Amino acid sequence: MRPTRVAAAVTRWKEGRRCPQSVLFDFQEKKGTITGPTLTPLNRLLFKISQGSYYAIRIPLLRSGFKRVQRDSCVPCNVVWRRPFSIGKNDPDLSEDAEDSGNVYLHPTHPQQWVNHFPGSFVHLGSKDGMYKCIRKMNKKFGSAFDITPKTWVLPEDYQELHNYLNSNPDKEVILKPARGSCGRDIEVVRGLNPKILRLLTYATAPSPPPEEQTQLPKKPRLRHRKWVVQSYIDPPSLINERKYDIRLYVAVTSIRPLVAYVFKEGLVRFASEKYETHNRLSQLTNSSLARKREATLRKNDPSVVSMSEKTSEVLYEPVQPPPALKEPKEAWQVTSRSDKATNDDSDPSWPRFKWSLSELKQHIESNFGTESWDSIWSGTKNVILKSLICSERPISKNLITHDSGEVYTNQGFELFGFDIMIDENNKPSLIEVNCIPSLESSSNMDWLVKCGSVTDLFNMLNIQPFTRGTAEDLATRATLDEHREHIRTLESHLIAIEKGETCDKQGNPLPTASYINESLPSLQSEVRRLSKIVAASDAKKPKINHPWDPQQFALRISDEVNNCGGYEPIFPTKEAILENAKFFEGSPSESRNRELWEAMGLKSV
Repeated sequence: MRPTRVAAAVTRWKEGRRCPQSVLFDFQEKKGTITGPTLTPLNRLLFKISQGSYYAIRIPLLRSGFKRVQRDSCVPCNVVWRRPFSIGKNDPDLSEDAEDSGNVYLHPTHPQQWVNHFPGSFVHLGSKDGMYKCIRKMNKKFGSAFDITPKTWVLPEDYQELHNYLNSNPDKEVILKPARGSCGRDIEVVRGLNPKILRLLTYATAPSPPPEEQTQLPKKPRLRHRKWVVQSYIDPPSLINERKYDIRLYVAVTSIRPLVAYVFKEGLVRFASEKYETHNRLSQLTNSSLARKREATLRKNDPSVVSMSEKTSEVLYEPVQPPPALKEPKEAWQVTSRSDKATNDDSDPSWPRFKWSLSELKQHIESNFGTESWDSIWSGTKNVILKSLICSERPISKNLITHDSGEVYTNQGFELFGFDIMIDENNKPSLIEVNCIPSLESSSNMDWLVKCGSVTDLFNMLNIQPFTRGTAEDLATRATLDEHREHIRTLESHLIAIEKGETCDKQGNPLPTASYINESLPSLQSEVRRLSKIVAASDAKKPKINHPWDPQQFALRISDEVNNCGGYEPIFPTKEAILENAKFFEGSPSESRNRELWEAMGLKSV
């Protein structure tokens, strides 16, 4: 969904206990002081996005006076939104010294820069196989306290165990998922040792063929993944009007060591595209992408079929009146959805038929089953989220060790995770998967408010401040290097267009000749190499960033985060969460820091 109007960029400021004035973000109007630090070309507010250029990310930044730079810009930015880190590879947003026993020594490029990933978060939490391995380790150590997912096997490692389970339970259904897949691609629901899963087990356990034989592999999409996750089916699941659903929640982690986490109090409830029945893939999977594909298929086969968001003959549920708090939202996270309208105009195409807001689910459960049922679901969901973060915190923290002092990369990293939760008929929540790069694309007003609200309030919690980027001469060199790189990309794209027989670019301007491009590229590439050496030498002279651990200062930082959390709810550290989970940090690399922070915050563990 594209916003209909973007207000003029105005940088507003807020103050906290620990930091001086920091930027106030908003995608709706918020009150904040206009006066603040003087911004110059040396300390202007910059951001770059190398993956997931969603409006929900860009609009809050642009409205707050930020300027976007190229994805490969060498100018240090205040905010970097990028793909997960590739440990052990050259990375423009981190500098690396050495590798030792699997730990990578990392240095952020500037002490006030914020990067949207912790190194290793995808491997140990965002990938299905890595997440289940971490949970399994804690389950073996602490028992049923970490029974937070359905029974799961990772192929090919658990081949024999899965084979034995299906052989002895021929009527049990399991879900097959690619370990690194997304959007419902290649997911299957099967029963027992049927031919599909036997073929998959055979392929998953076969040795990798030599490169020259790779082209002879089966071309079936299901078999192109080397690693698979097999999950026991939650049966019976919780249903609403005979449809299965899951919940997408957004979780912000502003520090791993010590662990600091928040959950957004609004979320998305995604329904299956057909009424629940066994042996029906579309009635058992709740991915929004599958629902959209289902709609597209119906409309292709029968042009008279109207959009599912416009259907009036078969609505998903009878809309209930929203609670008073939803009629006049006071915060960005309080969603204005279809049921907020005074009329039941089912022709409104902005309401997605296969989604509710979390507020609507809460209202439905409280109306039909009582407040206690919802309280049980919500507390259980927060427990599942926290337990999964505790499982992955141990291995992720090993990737955060910086230089010789042993300090940890915590001040510049944050995460916005997308947690997928499913409820069974007994109201027990289970973790299905976690997304390190959740989709923030908006297809409706409800999507926009939830996703943009979660991003905006996350930026506010970070208390982002301007910083000076060296000398004017150094900044000019970096800007020139960025311009040359952009010019090279433009010329190369023109060359490709000429080879295709095109004569004009996308704006209708005539393309230069191929001979002109071939003459210009070598000199530009040579200049880029020269400037890159100058920038690299300048970066090498900068002192390494060191953040001395001070639990009192960190406690003040968390106090500022809580004051600016908006629609987020703190889930750790809180008094109740510490009393219940402190024992699970024993032996963790972060145990001492967590306990020192809890002491500084006045939250003592048992």
